[in-house]
Amino acid sequence: MVSFPPLLLLLSLSKYDQLPAFRVFQSDGEKIRLGSYLKFSFFAANQQIMKKLFITIIIFAASMEMPAIAQDCKYFKEGKDKVTGEPFKESRNVVVKTYAFQLRKDGATKLSCNMDISIYGTSTYSITMKDTLYLKLENEEMVKLVPDKVYAPTKSAGTSGVLSRYMPTYKMTKEMLEKLAASPISKVRLSLENPVDGPTKKAEAQAIMKAAACLLVD
Repeated sequence: MVSFPPLLLLLSLSKYDQLPAFRVFQSDGEKIRLGSYLKFSFFAANQQIMKKLFITIIIFAASMEMPAIAQDCKYFKEGKDKVTGEPFKESRNVVVKTYAFQLRKDGATKLSCNMDISIYGTSTYSITMKDTLYLKLENEEMVKLVPDKVYAPTKSAGTSGVLSRYMPTYKMTKEMLEKLAASPISKVRLSLENPVDGPTKKAEAQAIMKAAACLLVD
């Protein structure tokens, strides 16, 4: 921890007794000791200065935690977008069942969230802007994510039959990311043809919380 010697308070107030200004004045029959007034003014001013200095130290100490978080950040993918050339960072974790949940940051400020959902069987249902993804956090906060457009499923052959795959992108704001960084996800509701409700595994919830914190500072 950084130590700031209180130089302002180490100044000896007794030295003001030696100032030429420390004289006795007569005013309306009352004696005013100018030196005592100077002492009081000096002390009051220092209280305000030290208060501001204390607040500055607290802010500085908090900001020093951010590089520590950033140095420990690891992503599922990171690099440069092939089209725009902008750097990107992307995490990938399981949020419910086997469905992947990805947080992404493009450039310095653009945030998004993606899901990778594979369901056995042939589905004709399309995810629309009405299909909100609900993330309930342990601190009782709720994050509601809305798809940015309509997503129809793609079909592929799996080991046990046909797979219908959805890869929707959800709108994400800094405020939402801050909520995800503040508390783990406890429960999820995924709006599909047959809505999916379920808990998030503790390890995955912690990993998502850390990824959100990393994207905020990295």
